Amino acid sequence: MSFGDCMRSAGLPVPSVDGLSEAKEFIENLHQAWEAAGGEADTTLAALLAVGAITGIDEAAVAGAAAVTVSFYIGACIGCLAAAGVEALKDLFASNPPQDFMTEQLASLGIDLSSDTAAA
Repeated sequence: MSFGDCMRSAGLPVPSVDGLSEAKEFIENLHQAWEAAGGEADTTLAALLAVGAITGIDEAAVAGAAAVTVSFYIGACIGCLAAAGVEALKDLFASNPPQDFMTEQLASLGIDLSSDTAAA
């Protein structure tokens, strides 16, 4: 399942990304914007959109999911990134290592990219 298909199947706005590398970059930028806005657990996508902190997501799509918290959305994005499979992530992260928050979220999903026995 592709990243976009995974996000659509979850009923969430799909960022405008082309491939796993851009999806990873989008997630990292969103996380950075969220932290810059205070990183509060109840911060919504609509709140970040209102201050211009979100780019790469169709505003109409966000309107349909305005009450979704950023922390939930980031978690869903990382889960959909993981849907690409462990080998694809290992290839991506070999040249473009993930930030700590992403590694932690993947570990919470049971994905350990440092081992040869990682499972998605």
